[in-house]
Amino acid sequence: MQEGRNWIRVSKLNETPDSPIRASTAYKWNHIGKFPEIFRRVGGKLFLDLGKLYSMAEAGKLR
Repeated sequence: MQEGRNWIRVSKLNETPDSPIRASTAYKWNHIGKFPEIFRRVGGKLFLDLGKLYSMAEAGKLR
């Protein structure tokens, strides 16, 4: 994984108090192919790049 990235396992999103989205939303986005640049699969587990998600939100690209 790259330096400066904040990867979190999607299954743990609901347990994270400051998570900007729910796990169900992340799974849906990944399933339909929305925002593929924020998701990675490692060892069969789905991860979300929170740093990239926040950057996209600040730039207004999450519509």
